[in-house]
Amino acid sequence: PKCRCAPNRKAFQSAWSDWSPCSASCGSGVSSRAKVCIGTGACNELHPLDQRFQVRICNAGVCCPVRGAWGSWGQWSACSVTCEAGQKRRTRTCEGAHACGVRCDGPGSESVACQTGQICPTHGAWGSWLSWGECSKTCRDDGAVRRRSRACDSPAPSLAPAGSQCPGASQDTGPCLDLDPCPVDGAWGGWSGWSGCSVTCGLGTRVHTRLCDSPAPRYGGRLCPGSEDGRQSQAELCDSHNKCPADGKWTEWSSWSTCMSNTPYENRCRPRVGKQTMQRICMGQEEEGTACIGEGFIIRACYNLENCTALKVKNPEWGEWGEWSLCQPPCGQCSISVRRRVCKTPLPSWKTVKEVANNENIPITFWGTPAEECTPRNDAEEKRRCPALPAC
Repeated sequence: PKCRCAPNRKAFQSAWSDWSPCSASCGSGVSSRAKVCIGTGACNELHPLDQRFQVRICNAGVCCPVRGAWGSWGQWSACSVTCEAGQKRRTRTCEGAHACGVRCDGPGSESVACQTGQICPTHGAWGSWLSWGECSKTCRDDGAVRRRSRACDSPAPSLAPAGSQCPGASQDTGPCLDLDPCPVDGAWGGWSGWSGCSVTCGLGTRVHTRLCDSPAPRYGGRLCPGSEDGRQSQAELCDSHNKCPADGKWTEWSSWSTCMSNTPYENRCRPRVGKQTMQRICMGQEEEGTACIGEGFIIRACYNLENCTALKVKNPEWGEWGEWSLCQPPCGQCSISVRRRVCKTPLPSWKTVKEVANNENIPITFWGTPAEECTPRNDAEEKRRCPALPAC
């Protein structure tokens, strides 16, 4: 709905305004405040003046300082500098006694220029850095640096009076830029611990290794010496302290034993059957290994002809001559060479089988070497003198 003004609205007074600032900072001043008439009509008849405007005394307890008088100027201070031109200063006091203080017009101090009569020293200051120099190496590593310098000439320190030198260093180093890294050759690291033994029984090997990683080769550097793959191993024998299973193995058959009689009677040089054995031994069986397969001995029937004479054999004859021996002694005129031949004695005509139970026949072997029956016996050896030998 539209707002409508109330007709014949009476005027009214606002609230009190804030107190105005005091008219004096010391002594006795005044401050005021007022109410404003708001609305249609006048507020005079409604409110007396003292209810629309008020005045109060302010700063009555603050005393004002009195005017004093300047005392004499003091002595000039020393010059503010120790060389060339500076300033010196003197002061004066505003004199007078009053509880609220005194004040004087004008300055309480003044300054004038002064000359020390001394020339000031010029302290050094660095000029700009010069351009970087060449790198100390042709490739980049921890030792590759480039250098630049600057001069203490902006300005240079004076000599008399002596000025201070520039603080800091005149030389600077920095890393080399735009260079390929230097090749790093490989170096061997430490050996690892030994591995376990390669076997659980018997003798084996154990190894330890080291790597080419202290440092590893980089940027085209060489591998560690003695390796093509960056690894090196060493091996040594180790004992598992356990015996390995091993299969038994037969030794070679022994020679046949002497042909001995089966009875208390002597059988040598007689057609009386004896026996002889040949044996072998199963060697090397360990732990749970397999034993040797087969028999360890053989028995056979035999006749003993060892060194026998008068066997009544027919037609013994000499064999072929052997080679001549070397000359003995190998020097002098008494050296001889010898050759020999063997008498071939035929075996006697004894039975060569033995009948046993179950109609089986066992072969009988002739054993031993009979005495030679060839004649004459001195034809078994020939000797000849060795000619043209050097003297002993």
